[in-house]
Formats: sequence, C-alpha cells, structure tokens
Amino acid sequence: MSFLEALVASFVLIGVAELGDKTQIALLSLSGKYRRKMPLLAGSFLGFALVDGIAVIFGGTISSLVPENIIRYLASIAFIGFGIYFLLEKEENIRESRHNSLVLTSFLMITLMELGDKTQLVTMTLAARYGSMSGVFIGTILALMTLSSIAVVLGKAISERVPEEKFKKASAALFIALGALGLIGIW
Repeated sequence: MSFLEALVASFVLIGVAELGDKTQIALLSLSGKYRRKMPLLAGSFLGFALVDGIAVIFGGTISSLVPENIIRYLASIAFIGFGIYFLLEKEENIRESRHNSLVLTSFLMITLMELGDKTQLVTMTLAARYGSMSGVFIGTILALMTLSSIAVVLGKAISERVPEEKFKKASAALFIALGALGLIGIW
C-alpha cells in the first residue's frame, strides 16, 4: 500500500474515532480552565506522538511477519469490534491533574488516557494493514493534532454545539462498514 493511501486512511479514520473521545473532552475542559493554550497543545502532541508511535511500530512489525490476507481479515474483524465498542462505550468521569506545568499535565493526561485506547488500537491496526508506518504515523498525528487544536482553541463551545452521541454513532457505523467491506475484500 502507498504512503499517501496510508496517510489519508489514518487521518480520516483516526479523526472520526477521536471525535468526542474522552481525551478531546479532557482538552476542552483544560482549555476552559486555563488561558494559556500552547502548553496544553504541546503536551498533548507529545503524548499522542509517544503512544501512537509505539502503536505504529508494533503494527508495522506485525505486517512484516504475517501474510497480507490474514492481516486484512483480522483488521476487518477488529474494525467491526471497534464499531461495536463505540456503540457500547460509556462516558467516563474526567479528572483533571493538579500539576503546575500545563505541558506536563496535558502530556501525562493524554499518555495515560490513550494507552490501550481505541485510537491507539486503530493506529496499530492501520499500521499492520497498510504497512506504511510513516504514512500511518503522520496521518494519525495530523488527525490528533487537528482535533486537539480545535478542542483547545474553541474550548467548551464545541461541546455545547455538537452532541457527542452523534459522533459516537457515526464512528461506530463507519468502522463497522469498513470492517464489513474488508471481510468481503473491497477494502
């Protein structure tokens, strides 16, 4: 698969998966509490780069060891599983950190919230599926940076205008559809 295809697929899928996610809600909350936005963005970007970089390396390693058709079926089943998970996922309470440094606060928050999170698992799956670790990493980071920037800059205005339930259902439908298309060999 091509670098560009991996980048675009990662940007779109991770962007949809992250919409309304607990990390975005946490960033909305922090941005409403603190005036300085750049430290929040810097810490969140570093956290995403660490967690998703690990996911890309692991997924890319799998792609070199396992035949492509098996990866396609496993990725398709995983995408259907993500879709079902999105439908059943319940909102968690968000606890804000009390660290003095906003960079450290947002870094720790993002890193801890994203470890094992659906976007990390989707990133790992995409790296295994496409075999272009750089394309998946760049697409993933661009999507996460874009959404985090929107969350931090616009703050609570986004959470008041866009119902989280709509994002959750759209994410679920997209992932289930992509999984089904993968199982029949279209994607």
